[in-house]
Amino acid sequence: MYQNKITMKKAAIILGIFALIASSCGQATKKQVETATNEIVSKQKDEIPIVSYSENTDSIYMSWWVNKENSIFESVNSGQFSGTASGYIQLVNNKDTILLDFQCTKANLSINKIEEEEPVYDDNTKLYSTKTTSDKTSVQYETFMLANALTIVLNGVHYRIGTFDGAADTPISGLTFNYSHEKNIEYLSLFVTEPLQLTTSRYLFEKGNISYQEASKNEKAITVLSGSTLIFIISK
Repeated sequence: MYQNKITMKKAAIILGIFALIASSCGQATKKQVETATNEIVSKQKDEIPIVSYSENTDSIYMSWWVNKENSIFESVNSGQFSGTASGYIQLVNNKDTILLDFQCTKANLSINKIEEEEPVYDDNTKLYSTKTTSDKTSVQYETFMLANALTIVLNGVHYRIGTFDGAADTPISGLTFNYSHEKNIEYLSLFVTEPLQLTTSRYLFEKGNISYQEASKNEKAITVLSGSTLIFIISK
Protein backbone atom coordinates (compact mmCIF):
# COMPACT_ATOMS: atom_id res chain seq x y z
CA MET A 1 0.00 0.00 0.00
CA TYR A 2 1.41 3.36 -0.95
CA GLN A 3 2.28 5.32 2.16
CA ASN A 4 1.45 8.83 1.01
CA LYS A 5 -1.44 8.33 -1.40
CA ILE A 6 -3.81 11.29 -1.09
CA THR A 7 -6.81 10.27 0.97
CA MET A 8 -10.30 11.53 0.26
CA LYS A 9 -10.10 13.76 3.31
CA LYS A 10 -6.94 15.40 2.02
CA ALA A 11 -8.43 15.68 -1.45
CA ALA A 12 -11.43 17.46 0.05
CA ILE A 13 -9.11 20.09 1.52
CA ILE A 14 -7.53 20.66 -1.87
CA LEU A 15 -10.91 20.85 -3.58
CA GLY A 16 -12.04 23.38 -1.00
CA ILE A 17 -9.12 25.58 -1.94
CA PHE A 18 -10.02 25.23 -5.62
CA ALA A 19 -13.47 26.50 -4.69
CA LEU A 20 -11.87 29.47 -2.94
CA ILE A 21 -9.81 30.18 -6.03
CA ALA A 22 -12.86 30.07 -8.28
CA SER A 23 -14.91 32.39 -6.10
CA SER A 24 -12.32 35.00 -5.19
CA CYS A 25 -9.37 35.06 -7.59
CA GLY A 26 -11.39 35.87 -10.66
CA GLN A 27 -8.99 33.74 -12.69
CA ALA A 28 -10.37 30.21 -12.57
CA THR A 29 -13.79 29.55 -14.05
CA LYS A 30 -16.24 27.01 -12.70
CA LYS A 31 -15.40 24.68 -15.58
CA GLN A 32 -11.67 24.99 -14.89
CA VAL A 33 -12.17 24.15 -11.24
CA GLU A 34 -14.38 21.17 -12.10
CA THR A 35 -11.76 19.90 -14.57
CA ALA A 36 -8.98 20.14 -12.01
CA THR A 37 -11.23 18.53 -9.40
CA ASN A 38 -12.11 15.61 -11.67
CA GLU A 39 -8.44 14.97 -12.42
CA ILE A 40 -7.58 14.77 -8.72
CA VAL A 41 -10.52 12.52 -7.95
CA SER A 42 -9.70 10.30 -10.94
CA LYS A 43 -6.16 9.81 -9.71
CA GLN A 44 -7.55 9.15 -6.25
CA LYS A 45 -9.78 6.34 -7.53
CA ASP A 46 -6.99 4.79 -9.56
CA GLU A 47 -4.71 4.84 -6.52
CA ILE A 48 -1.85 6.50 -8.35
CA PRO A 49 0.89 7.53 -5.89
CA ILE A 50 1.82 11.17 -6.38
CA VAL A 51 5.17 11.25 -4.59
CA SER A 52 7.01 9.08 -2.14
CA TYR A 53 10.51 7.80 -1.98
CA SER A 54 9.76 5.41 0.83
CA GLU A 55 9.12 2.78 -1.86
CA ASN A 56 11.81 2.81 -4.54
CA THR A 57 10.06 0.92 -7.33
CA ASP A 58 9.89 1.39 -11.07
CA SER A 59 6.11 1.88 -10.88
CA ILE A 60 6.43 4.79 -8.47
CA TYR A 61 9.11 6.44 -10.58
CA MET A 62 6.87 6.00 -13.59
CA SER A 63 3.97 7.68 -11.77
CA TRP A 64 6.24 10.61 -10.83
CA TRP A 65 7.19 11.09 -14.46
CA VAL A 66 3.60 10.79 -15.67
CA ASN A 67 2.58 13.38 -13.10
CA LYS A 68 5.41 15.75 -14.02
CA GLU A 69 4.67 15.40 -17.71
CA ASN A 70 1.11 16.60 -17.06
CA SER A 71 2.58 20.08 -16.73
CA ILE A 72 1.85 22.30 -19.73
CA PHE A 73 5.26 23.89 -19.11
CA GLU A 74 7.16 20.58 -19.38
CA SER A 75 8.41 21.35 -22.89
CA VAL A 76 9.20 25.02 -22.16
CA ASN A 77 12.88 25.65 -21.38
CA SER A 78 12.83 29.39 -20.68
CA GLY A 79 10.39 32.20 -19.96
CA GLN A 80 8.52 34.20 -17.35
CA PHE A 81 4.89 33.47 -16.49
CA SER A 82 2.46 34.78 -13.90
CA GLY A 83 -0.68 33.87 -11.99
CA THR A 84 -1.88 33.53 -8.42
CA ALA A 85 -1.43 31.29 -5.39
CA SER A 86 -3.90 30.23 -2.71
CA GLY A 87 -3.73 28.10 0.40
CA TYR A 88 -2.02 28.07 3.76
CA ILE A 89 1.17 26.88 5.40
CA GLN A 90 1.23 26.10 9.12
CA LEU A 91 4.68 25.97 10.66
CA VAL A 92 6.47 25.85 13.99
CA ASN A 93 9.26 28.35 14.64
CA ASN A 94 10.89 27.73 18.02
CA LYS A 95 7.87 27.44 20.30
CA ASP A 96 5.53 29.49 18.13
CA THR A 97 3.00 28.03 15.70
CA ILE A 98 2.51 30.36 12.75
CA LEU A 99 -0.11 30.31 10.00
CA LEU A 100 0.89 31.72 6.64
CA ASP A 101 -2.09 32.39 4.38
CA PHE A 102 -2.20 32.99 0.65
CA GLN A 103 -5.39 34.54 -0.67
CA CYS A 104 -4.99 34.81 -4.42
CA THR A 105 -1.57 36.35 -3.96
CA LYS A 106 0.52 37.19 -7.00
CA ALA A 107 2.64 34.26 -8.18
CA ASN A 108 5.36 33.86 -10.77
CA LEU A 109 6.94 31.00 -12.65
CA SER A 110 10.49 31.55 -13.85
CA ILE A 111 11.85 28.91 -16.23
CA ASN A 112 15.61 29.23 -16.46
CA LYS A 113 17.53 27.53 -19.25
CA ILE A 114 20.74 25.79 -18.25
CA GLU A 115 23.48 27.12 -20.48
CA GLU A 116 25.35 23.93 -21.32
CA GLU A 117 26.05 22.38 -24.70
CA GLU A 118 24.76 19.01 -23.54
CA PRO A 119 22.92 19.19 -20.18
CA VAL A 120 23.42 16.00 -18.19
CA TYR A 121 19.76 15.75 -17.19
CA ASP A 122 17.20 18.48 -17.90
CA ASP A 123 17.92 21.71 -19.74
CA ASN A 124 16.11 24.02 -17.31
CA THR A 125 14.95 24.66 -13.76
CA LYS A 126 11.47 25.90 -12.86
CA LEU A 127 11.01 28.31 -9.97
CA TYR A 128 7.52 29.06 -8.59
CA SER A 129 7.36 31.98 -6.19
CA THR A 130 4.76 33.88 -4.19
CA LYS A 131 4.26 35.87 -0.99
CA THR A 132 1.76 35.68 1.84
CA THR A 133 -1.33 37.86 1.86
CA SER A 134 0.47 40.20 4.27
CA ASP A 135 3.42 40.40 1.84
CA LYS A 136 5.81 39.69 4.71
CA THR A 137 6.87 36.10 3.96
CA SER A 138 7.89 34.59 0.63
CA VAL A 139 7.75 31.01 -0.60
CA GLN A 140 9.67 29.43 -3.44
CA TYR A 141 9.21 25.99 -4.97
CA GLU A 142 11.86 24.91 -7.45
CA THR A 143 12.09 21.80 -9.63
CA PHE A 144 14.82 20.14 -11.67
CA MET A 145 14.02 16.77 -13.19
CA LEU A 146 12.21 14.91 -10.36
CA ALA A 147 14.11 16.73 -7.62
CA ASN A 148 12.48 19.67 -5.89
CA ALA A 149 13.23 22.24 -3.21
CA LEU A 150 11.00 24.32 -0.95
CA THR A 151 12.24 27.63 0.49
CA ILE A 152 10.47 29.87 2.98
CA VAL A 153 11.91 33.30 3.76
CA LEU A 154 10.57 34.15 7.21
CA ASN A 155 11.64 37.38 8.91
CA GLY A 156 14.47 37.66 6.42
CA VAL A 157 15.83 34.17 7.19
CA HIS A 158 16.04 31.60 4.38
CA TYR A 159 14.83 28.10 5.34
CA ARG A 160 15.04 25.30 2.80
CA ILE A 161 14.47 21.60 2.23
CA GLY A 162 15.45 19.63 -0.86
CA THR A 163 18.49 19.41 -3.10
CA PHE A 164 19.39 19.00 -6.77
CA ASP A 165 22.52 16.99 -6.06
CA GLY A 166 23.21 13.51 -7.43
CA ALA A 167 20.87 12.13 -10.07
CA ALA A 168 18.16 14.74 -9.37
CA ASP A 169 15.55 11.99 -9.27
CA THR A 170 14.38 12.08 -5.64
CA PRO A 171 11.63 14.49 -4.59
CA ILE A 172 11.07 15.69 -1.03
CA SER A 173 9.60 12.95 1.15
CA GLY A 174 6.38 14.12 2.77
CA LEU A 175 5.50 16.68 0.09
CA THR A 176 3.11 15.61 -2.67
CA PHE A 177 2.87 17.49 -5.94
CA ASN A 178 0.16 17.30 -8.56
CA TYR A 179 -0.11 19.00 -11.96
CA SER A 180 -3.44 19.52 -13.69
CA HIS A 181 -4.60 22.00 -16.27
CA GLU A 182 -7.31 23.24 -18.56
CA LYS A 183 -6.30 24.90 -21.80
CA ASN A 184 -3.56 27.41 -20.96
CA ILE A 185 -3.98 27.46 -17.17
CA GLU A 186 -1.99 25.13 -14.96
CA TYR A 187 -2.72 24.14 -11.38
CA LEU A 188 0.24 22.94 -9.35
CA SER A 189 -0.92 21.72 -5.94
CA LEU A 190 1.53 21.06 -3.12
CA PHE A 191 0.34 19.11 -0.09
CA VAL A 192 2.34 18.32 3.03
CA THR A 193 1.67 14.76 4.23
CA GLU A 194 4.40 14.61 6.88
CA PRO A 195 6.12 17.36 8.91
CA LEU A 196 8.95 18.93 6.93
CA GLN A 197 12.01 20.43 8.58
CA LEU A 198 13.46 23.36 6.67
CA THR A 199 16.88 24.62 7.75
CA THR A 200 19.22 27.50 6.97
CA SER A 201 22.23 25.24 6.28
CA ARG A 202 22.11 25.38 2.50
CA TYR A 203 21.65 29.16 2.44
CA LEU A 204 24.48 29.75 4.92
CA PHE A 205 26.74 27.42 2.96
CA GLU A 206 26.04 29.07 -0.40
CA LYS A 207 26.01 32.68 0.78
CA GLY A 208 28.27 32.68 3.82
CA ASN A 209 31.51 31.35 2.31
CA ILE A 210 31.74 28.67 5.00
CA SER A 211 31.85 24.88 4.97
CA TYR A 212 28.60 22.93 5.01
CA GLN A 213 29.63 21.39 8.32
CA GLU A 214 30.07 24.84 9.83
CA ALA A 215 26.76 25.96 8.34
CA SER A 216 25.04 22.95 9.92
CA LYS A 217 26.42 23.81 13.34
CA ASN A 218 24.89 27.29 13.12
CA GLU A 219 21.66 26.38 11.40
CA LYS A 220 18.19 27.45 12.37
CA ALA A 221 15.13 25.35 11.59
CA ILE A 222 11.38 25.59 11.15
CA THR A 223 8.90 22.72 10.75
CA VAL A 224 6.07 22.86 8.22
CA LEU A 225 3.14 20.88 9.57
CA SER A 226 1.07 18.20 7.84
CA GLY A 227 -2.01 19.47 6.02
CA SER A 228 -0.34 22.61 4.71
CA THR A 229 -1.54 23.17 1.15
CA LEU A 230 -0.48 25.61 -1.53
CA ILE A 231 -1.78 25.82 -5.08
CA PHE A 232 -0.10 27.78 -7.87
CA ILE A 233 -2.34 28.80 -10.79
CA ILE A 234 -0.17 29.91 -13.68
CA SER A 235 -1.21 31.05 -17.15
CA LYS A 236 0.88 29.97 -20.11
